[in-house]
Amino acid sequence: MNSKIRKAVCVFIVLMMVTAILGACEKEDGDAAATEAASAKTTSAKTKTAAATSAAATAAKASGGETADIISSAGLPAATTGGEITGDTTEEAIEEPEDSEKDETPVAEEKQFDLKGREIKVIVSSMSLPVWPNPEAPTRIDKVKTQLLKEAEEKYNCKFVPELMVSWANLQQSLENAVMAGVYYCDVFRMTRAYAFPKYEQNNIIMPLNDFIDFEHPVYKEYDQINGLLYPDKYYAFYICGTLTPIGVFYNKEILSREGVQDIQQIDARGQWNWNTLVDIATKMTHDFNGDGLIDQWGIGADNVAAMSTAIMRSNLAAMVDKDTGGRFVYNLQDSRALKALQFVSDLYHTYKVIPNKSVLTDFRNGKAAMYVKDAWFGLNLKKYGLTNIGWEIIPYGPDNPGNMYMREQGSHMFFFPSNLVDPEPVVLATAWWNVAWDSSKSDYLTIEDIETSNAMSYFDSEENIDNFLNIIKTHRITYDYVEYFETTGKARSIMTTNVFNKIGANSYAPMSDIESIKLQVQEVINSTMGY
Repeated sequence: MNSKIRKAVCVFIVLMMVTAILGACEKEDGDAAATEAASAKTTSAKTKTAAATSAAATAAKASGGETADIISSAGLPAATTGGEITGDTTEEAIEEPEDSEKDETPVAEEKQFDLKGREIKVIVSSMSLPVWPNPEAPTRIDKVKTQLLKEAEEKYNCKFVPELMVSWANLQQSLENAVMAGVYYCDVFRMTRAYAFPKYEQNNIIMPLNDFIDFEHPVYKEYDQINGLLYPDKYYAFYICGTLTPIGVFYNKEILSREGVQDIQQIDARGQWNWNTLVDIATKMTHDFNGDGLIDQWGIGADNVAAMSTAIMRSNLAAMVDKDTGGRFVYNLQDSRALKALQFVSDLYHTYKVIPNKSVLTDFRNGKAAMYVKDAWFGLNLKKYGLTNIGWEIIPYGPDNPGNMYMREQGSHMFFFPSNLVDPEPVVLATAWWNVAWDSSKSDYLTIEDIETSNAMSYFDSEENIDNFLNIIKTHRITYDYVEYFETTGKARSIMTTNVFNKIGANSYAPMSDIESIKLQVQEVINSTMGY
């Protein structure tokens, strides 16, 4: 019996020893597997980080920039001058989480740039809006743009330095000569859209911005951006919160009141502001006070007969150069709306005799003309002249204008970038930072009401004019005359001025024969410019 018990005990002890040995082996195998998995995970993360860093360095080299440092927003250096990678990484910063279900789609990071204190030279036409923000001015545009400009300088480590141009002709010549010679002139410059296109895109004077800005982003879709004429898929500038103002009539309220004429804004409010009422008012305002046969007070006028012809044509929605149904640019003076307008202009000069064949601005400033035809933005200058008690109303509607539209040339001023700009991406983005001021993701931003109200406040100094302007902008649709694009390349507008408009001012005559006689000449300018 004792012998059997001893055998059983021995067997039990042996089984326990075997169980213990097998358990130890399983633990070692599990630890080794865990260690191997951890090692593989760390190696994978390091490999991904190295690949990302290498890609960033390659992108920096491809950009051609050797001035600004590019740093990822996560704080890890992506690339420095010449694409050299610097900085340490740690496993804690790059180790992947253990959750295998996590979405591994990379999050796009905004590139950050260091322009190393570079001065960004900007050629401007003035030091006030709509060109440059004034921190002392009362408008929202001034205040917001001033703040965003300061942010741009901090964000990109640069300093914007505005420089007043000598003249438009000097700017154009200096810029073109410098870019063609491959030498530095400026980083950013102010220029009219109509002068830049198509000449500057055709001759590679200006730089397209598509590589630096996503113009399909919702922020840029809120307003029309500035694409090329020959290459409409390329964008060369961005909207800068300006307003393409309607052509209108500035009027001396004191003269109208003295003559017993109702305020023109009230006439328009009743829906009676048209060519007929314009003639009635201008006739009442035109006087030879002393009977010497010379007009002492003119009813209406403009800078010259071409400006008056342009204004009346556009009041009837008649473009000098329009687009046909296929989208091609065409000479348009023979259009019936244009013919009606030009006949009315001739009547103002020669039948009603209410306009002098000269500039009326000096007479208007001196209280010797009741009405002066000019774009709304010119109110800036009338304020500088010290004129007060001045009203403004949109040019009276022609018979083919439904009363809710106005026409302007597609040629307002923008900021462009020379094609030989060094390290262009951060310069473009820094400039966009303070000009794309309607972006609601920024520390402060402008609404459309802010933009239009600020512009109106810069043009006018009376609440009535400001409110009237804002109402017109809100309720009217703009359409375009494309003639200015073809003035730079072939003097299309000048041909029409010499052969048609100037003759209307000088003599009472039917312009149809001259309109037809220059048709082929102007159309050839258009065709050669566009490559038709």
